[in-house]
Amino acid sequence: MLRAGLALGLLALSGCNVVAVGGAVGVLSAGAAVAYDCPSYVSVSLRDDLTGQELCGEEVVARDRQGGRERSLTTCATQRLPEGRWELRAERGGEASVLELAPVRGCERFVHSVELTLPAPGHFAPGS
Repeated sequence: MLRAGLALGLLALSGCNVVAVGGAVGVLSAGAAVAYDCPSYVSVSLRDDLTGQELCGEEVVARDRQGGRERSLTTCATQRLPEGRWELRAERGGEASVLELAPVRGCERFVHSVELTLPAPGHFAPGS
């Protein structure tokens, strides 16, 4: 009789554990769904206005005009860019080029392809 009671007790305990573990997994899954990051992507090309050459590996700074966030991007690479109103700025040798992206909305699932041109030294660049 004692064995039967002990067996039922263990069965009941393991049932509670299954429910507790299942509940914890359900809560964690719901939290992951809420925190799911669904970015768009951006591919930045940078050209030298004097030579027309594409400049790869250059840094482009992306600033979110609404949220105040800042990201460092690299030219000739596709990178994640979260939701926001982003301004891209490239600088080299004292010259700069600035471009504002159309608002990036979460889960758009496409790549914003943009091209910036660095002006030749001494020339005015629109938007800088």
